[in-house]
Amino acid sequence: MTATLASSASSVVYDYVVGNATILDNVTLLSAVNCTRVPLTLDTYKIYKIVIDVFLVGFLCIVGFIGNALSIAVLNRDSDRNNTTNWLLRTLAVVDTMYLIASVFIQTIKTLHNHTDWVPELQNLFVYMEPYVWAFASIVQTTTVWTVMLVTIDRYVAVCKPFQVQLRSLERAKMAFLGIVVTAVLYNIPRFFERQIRLVADPCGGDMVKTEKTALGASWIYFLVYKTILYFVFRAFGPLLTLIALNTTLMRALHAVRKRREKLTRNNQNRENMTLVLVIVVSVFFVCQIPDLTLRIIMTFVNLGVLHVEVTVLRYVNAVTNMLLTINSSTNFLVYCLIGKKFRKILGAMCCPCPGMGAGAADTRFQMETKEQDAKTVRLIEQTNGKAGTQQVHV
Repeated sequence: MTATLASSASSVVYDYVVGNATILDNVTLLSAVNCTRVPLTLDTYKIYKIVIDVFLVGFLCIVGFIGNALSIAVLNRDSDRNNTTNWLLRTLAVVDTMYLIASVFIQTIKTLHNHTDWVPELQNLFVYMEPYVWAFASIVQTTTVWTVMLVTIDRYVAVCKPFQVQLRSLERAKMAFLGIVVTAVLYNIPRFFERQIRLVADPCGGDMVKTEKTALGASWIYFLVYKTILYFVFRAFGPLLTLIALNTTLMRALHAVRKRREKLTRNNQNRENMTLVLVIVVSVFFVCQIPDLTLRIIMTFVNLGVLHVEVTVLRYVNAVTNMLLTINSSTNFLVYCLIGKKFRKILGAMCCPCPGMGAGAADTRFQMETKEQDAKTVRLIEQTNGKAGTQQVHV
């Protein structure tokens, strides 16, 4: 396997993209000295990038596409599909799918373009797409972060403010998500103007296309204000600290509920299970986001001249942090399957070809079982209260 070198004097530019510190490898296509394409052997780093970005990330994206589609299908067949949490989880699956599409471009296709000649058509095509692909990925990741925060806020209100039902209407949830999308687009508009496409003279005759930073992208003020301060406030520390506070509260609420589990009706147990699912989803989100945030902080100190770290180390770490973001958008289906009891029942019914075992029938049986269990629980509580009252009278 060989790769094609892309520069008359190979250069490397370091830049931030999406929510992490991604190092862009800008290389030229031809040797200006002898007007021949220069074959490169695949060194350790290029093999490492191909394994992670092409094979692992490509596999994760396929798994994520299938898992998110199944999540949407199962949640849509739930009798509680008009519940705000259910709608927000379906929306999160759509947003995760959009991020996986972006990952295919910014990781898999980009690596194929930079480090291989497996798809020759990409040599010219990807250059035109690259400035817009990064902006799209940044919009989607911003939307993902804030959507996770929206789902968590919804569950916090459901568990900790159960009597303020007016705060959890489906219309409010849809308007809030629309606000997130609009804000994410507006916030990331500058990303579209960071890089530009330029024609340069081809040593062998004609022109060739390359991308380079615009004056805005190269501006130190832009880097400091937009890509550092605003990033940490609106896309890193702000959302993550909010999620930590809400998730901690939800875990305490779950612990309190489990102490009085014997008094729970089946419906309450279902709500508890949904809350547990969300707590796990947010926990996975933290695990996948924190390394990326850490690398971003390190890159900020490096650019400020406060810290010195070998570029090679940053490149290797960056490939892993990008893959973790892809994992985050492709694994919620597994969480739903492992933790969500009702989700498993509906999914099993969808996959079962037996008559009378469809998803609708499974949901109906689940509701009937829930009502029967609730009735038994209520009778047990009434009997217990009756005995306690009788004993008190005799005393």
